[in-house]
Amino acid sequence: MRKETIITLWYILALVGISSCSNKKQNMEILQKVKPGVFVGKLPCADCPGIETSVTINPDSTIVMTSLYLNSNGTSFTQYGKWSIKDSLIVGTFDSEKLYYLPQSDTVITLVDKNGKESVSMPGKYQLKRVPQLTSDYFQGEYIQSGLENEGYKQFLVIEKTSDDQVLIKITFTGQKKGCTFTGNGEIINNQILVDLNKVNPDLKSTMIIHSTGTGTLNISTSDNYKDSIPFCTDDGNLAGNYQKITSQNQY
Repeated sequence: MRKETIITLWYILALVGISSCSNKKQNMEILQKVKPGVFVGKLPCADCPGIETSVTINPDSTIVMTSLYLNSNGTSFTQYGKWSIKDSLIVGTFDSEKLYYLPQSDTVITLVDKNGKESVSMPGKYQLKRVPQLTSDYFQGEYIQSGLENEGYKQFLVIEKTSDDQVLIKITFTGQKKGCTFTGNGEIINNQILVDLNKVNPDLKSTMIIHSTGTGTLNISTSDNYKDSIPFCTDDGNLAGNYQKITSQNQY
């Protein structure tokens, strides 16, 4: 082999090594920013007021994204995937798509395109901010459904802790023969409780979502709030709605 060729090969290998070390260093810097946790924000929507989006980045390289479309009867989708680091970006690989997030700090990530570019027309509108990760301790307790004061009955929601991220859901009612009865297991994902209704009733394919609206209030929704409630309710009772936590000051 000619001397010039050997020198050229060594030069190429050296460049590759330098590039590899540089990439590893860059990836380590990103990993230091990307601490596991939950990131939330309201993203723009073409035909609705917005998409309440929650992304959980787990330390085992799994990622979960929940999108709740506002003013759409509680339509919500949860996707599961894996995340990795590439070219200074967090790449979330889901079944149907890849999404790219730019870590701006340990508390903010921004949804960008595959080149790391933010939306030119709506800068700053695709940010997701870190929030405290909720556990079953936050949700457990007894709640009463709001808006039934003149309906002649009361409907209650009880959430019992079974583990840090698992709960037992019970819905009961008192009063007239109108109301709902439900029991099912839920999992806390993206700071919401998800209940697979198919495991409770084989005829249903949707998911019950219980999320906090703050100040001790939880909201229950499903893909079709009315139809999904039929197997569990009498008359025109409904599982969906807002439930206020019962405290010693507001016993019913």
